[in-house]
Amino acid sequence: MGTRAGRVLLVEDHECVAAALVYYLSSHGMAVERPVGLTSDAVLDKVREFKPDAVLLDFWLGECDSMPLIAPLAATGARVAMFTAMESRVLMGACFAQGAIGFVSKTQREDSLVDSVQKVIAGKDLITPEQRDALIEEARASHQEELERFDAFSGLSAREAQILRLMVEGNRPYDIARLEFISVTTVRTHIACILKKLEVNSQFQAVALARKQGWPPAPPRDPISDPRAYPSTAIGLALKIDVERDAAQDPAD
Repeated sequence: MGTRAGRVLLVEDHECVAAALVYYLSSHGMAVERPVGLTSDAVLDKVREFKPDAVLLDFWLGECDSMPLIAPLAATGARVAMFTAMESRVLMGACFAQGAIGFVSKTQREDSLVDSVQKVIAGKDLITPEQRDALIEEARASHQEELERFDAFSGLSAREAQILRLMVEGNRPYDIARLEFISVTTVRTHIACILKKLEVNSQFQAVALARKQGWPPAPPRDPISDPRAYPSTAIGLALKIDVERDAAQDPAD
């Protein structure tokens, strides 16, 4: 009786990358499946059905990051490895704190990627416990620093925060009124509240304070990579397989 193939659940929103990885990992003897959708319920339902040894979880799924999925996935007993081109130590630490066991880079060479996934399936660590703990501590320290740096903005309502964001982007009250479908008078009322809460005297000072403190924080995103720049990586693999399939479907005479 043969050994059961390692089971990998791939949660990835870029269709060409996902199709390429399914094809490539399957060719190395792994059983690879994907959830029907990318909602939490769809992914967790697939985990309960498929019972994967490893979950490759893309950090960025559509318009949201996937961090809220890490702990529920880890609670099922699956080993969750983040599948991303991102290199932020702080975000890595935050993922580890939620229960991820490692990172598999989209910019790894094909053979290195396979080796990493096989280690995850086998229950091996991708980094040392000391490295993981250091990243978690770095993430916690960064989070605390961010809370302190943004403390002045914590009292803003959701509407006030949105208006301040638009001010930081360079919009005037008339622009904001048009964008938010509210009157200029309402915008000016919100601005007055913003100035009072931030303890500043002008819109210029409010915007200057926000920019000085780095508010609002930029959302995390995977680097946008041209597959042609990474011919021997997971990203480049997607392009290569697409080309090979096109050639097979349209053979030369």
